[in-house]
This record gives sequence, C-alpha cells and structure tokens, in this order.
Amino acid sequence: MPLKEVTTPSKDFPRVAAADIYSQLISDLIECEIKLPQIASNYGRVTKGAAQFLLARVYLTRGWNFNNSLGGSNTDFNLALQYADKVIDSYPLATNYSDLFPKRSNNPLTQYTGAQDDKNPEIIFAVQFNSNVLTNRTDAAFDPVPVGGNDLHSKFGPSGEGYPGTKGRTSDYNRNLSVFNVTPAGYRFFDPENDVRYAHNFVHVGYALQAVNDFKPLPLDNPDLRISYQAGDTVISSRPWNNPALTIEERGVDLGGKKNYGVINTDEFGGGYPIENSGLAIAPPLMWKFWQPGIPYGDAGGTFNESLFRSAEAYLIAAEAIVKGANGGKLGTADVYYNKVLDRALGVKKGMEPQGAAAPADQKSLATASYRATPSNITVDLILDERARELFGEFNRWFDLKRTGKLVERIRKYNPWTKGQSISDIHNLRPIPQGEIDLSFPKISQNTGY
Repeated sequence: MPLKEVTTPSKDFPRVAAADIYSQLISDLIECEIKLPQIASNYGRVTKGAAQFLLARVYLTRGWNFNNSLGGSNTDFNLALQYADKVIDSYPLATNYSDLFPKRSNNPLTQYTGAQDDKNPEIIFAVQFNSNVLTNRTDAAFDPVPVGGNDLHSKFGPSGEGYPGTKGRTSDYNRNLSVFNVTPAGYRFFDPENDVRYAHNFVHVGYALQAVNDFKPLPLDNPDLRISYQAGDTVISSRPWNNPALTIEERGVDLGGKKNYGVINTDEFGGGYPIENSGLAIAPPLMWKFWQPGIPYGDAGGTFNESLFRSAEAYLIAAEAIVKGANGGKLGTADVYYNKVLDRALGVKKGMEPQGAAAPADQKSLATASYRATPSNITVDLILDERARELFGEFNRWFDLKRTGKLVERIRKYNPWTKGQSISDIHNLRPIPQGEIDLSFPKISQNTGY
C-alpha cells in the first residue's frame, strides 16, 4: 500500500494487513467528502455524494469483518446507515426502474432508439459514454478495432441470432457473447406478472425478422412438418416460470402441440427441451437490461452511461446495516428501506405482495412466496434476493456474497452449473497472479489454497 508517489524501480512491496487498507480507504474517503462539491462543475466528475456512497459501502463491508481481518466492529453498521441516509436525502429514486436504462421495444421490428436519462437524479456516479468519436472510441493508431462504448449489451446470453427468420449478423438482435448467463433461479426470483423489472430485464418472446418459407424443425413425429413465418411472427416463447405450458395443446407443433413456434418451460432452460437441436433456437429469455437499439453488429458499443452508484443500492445498504444492528435510520426499520425499492419496481401495484418462487433452485416447483419485507421476516437473505432483482447484471454480486459470507452457500444452492466444480471457501479471496509473485522480492505469499 504505497502512500507516496513511486519514482524509482522497486520489487519490495510487502503485503499490508486488510485492516490497514480499510483504515486508509476510510481516511481518504472522509477527506474526499469534505473537499468534493455537492454538484460537479462538469457532469460526470466525482461529487460529495460519490464519496458518501462509497463510505456507506466500505463501512458496511468492514462491519461484516471478513475472517476477523478488516478491523471492523458493530459501530461500522451505524456509520454505514448514516452515510446511506445522506445519499438517500440527496439522490431521489427515479420514478420508473426503466428510466435508468436504454429505451427500447422488446420486438426488434419496432425498436426505437433512446438512451436512458443520463442525468437522472438517482444516479450518483456513472461511466460516461457518448457518440463523439474522439471520446467514445479507441485510438485506431493503436487498436486494430477502433470501436468503443458501452458493451454490456453483448456480455449476457442467450442470443437471438439463431431464431428462424433471422437476418444473420445484424444489429436487430446483435451479438450476445454469453460471457455471463442467467441461472434458472435468477428468473425465478422475480414475480413476472407484477415486478416491472422482469419485463425490462428479460425478453421472453422471439420474433422472425424476415419472412421464411417452409422452415423445417425436428418434430417428435411428422417428419414432413414445415412452417412458414412472416416478419414479426413469434418464433419462440420462453414461458415465465410461474406460467408454464402444462398441456400439449399449449406447446409447439414440434412437440405435437398447436403453436407454430417453440414453447419452452423454465425447467427446460439450459438443455432440458424434449428435442435436442430442434431447429427452433430453444433458449431462455434474452437478458436485455442494457440493450440499446441500433448498435452496429460486432464489437461496437452503446452510448448510454453505465451507472456504478445509484441510490436504490443505498436503500438496501441501509436495510442490511439495520439487520446487522444499526439504529437511528431516518426512514425507520429495515423493511421500510427495502420496500421503498420494491414498491418502485411494482409501479402502479405498489403495496402488493409480489410472488417469487418459494424454491428458486427447484426449476419445476410452482410454489410461491411473497418477497415484501416486514419487520419480522427481513433477513440478510431476503435483502440479497432483492439486491439480485434490483442490481441484476450490475457487477456487485461477488462482493455482496463475499461480504455476507454467503458466496459458497448460495452458489451451490442456485447455480446448477457448479456441479463437479470446486467452489469452496478459498474463492472468497482471488489468487495473486503468479507473474506478480515472480517479480516481487522478497516474494509475496500466495493466498491459501491456490
């Protein structure tokens, strides 16, 4: 942890105790809070609110005191709550969840272009992107692919490129690299009918982009089956977990049903469909939270700003701090903070009892459970579920699960792809790259287990 500018070569950078790191973080952030303006002279620069938000996060993390190594105490939870309240006072929630993300239709044939409200009062700090080629692109002199921008739209699977009636590599569905994939449990945390975040985050109906005649799927019977589509026709329906197709009539003609498109239930996401490689591009709902229409196909990025800090998270930080013993919250008990975020997600149905899956890990279970918080039912796990819904794909999850000591437990419970893999407690710390160890003198010690 060098605290002065390094001006001469050195290999001697000894490891520093985590508690010392956290003390320095807090000292630096308090200094920032004092010196930074409430409103930046140039939008996009850090503000007092950004420092306060980070202080809330850092105090919350230190309070959990991972492996008794961070120097934390219960006082940290009170401080996390105090700073979360400061953020909440200054950054009101957006009226609609969808205001924070790109504007678009779920049907590529009726897409309309429009970035989110980049200066929405809920946004505390964001990575800035725009259409200016000088600031939104890499330097062609140094990069063979001189494109840039926000590429979150391409990071999440599955893809719509293989649907019947596709145009191939176009901007309509664009490229989905499946760097990250939604677990089946991820869909089941939501109430698909009442939680507006489900409708914005996921696209569960796929459409033909152009007419296709005599498309040949691989049916269970009738090998001569052919289907023709017009542009805009439905070609796949990935049913919400709480509304599966229960009768053969509700299924596609490939399975002997009545629909001219594939109908897939949640328990078939990831390879359980009765006909393997049916030709109907059987897939879960597309993860389109960050989708922006009109992005050129390939490596090109969008122009919408990537929000890193927003006040919805401050409400959930406050709720977690109170569950851990903090008191004196301006809004009251932990459930009040939690339900502020939830009620925004329910829109006109504010105050209702949304029904998520009672057993998210059991893909065939239709049992439901409310995820509204009350003073008696709010727990760290309930808050983690709500963080999953609200902050879906916003790159907080590993830190949330490590902080709360839930990393191994919840990955084993909810991620079916970890079977046979070695997720264990050592993964609460990342390995130090061997190259860094080789360059150090005296040698840096590797983290346990690697």
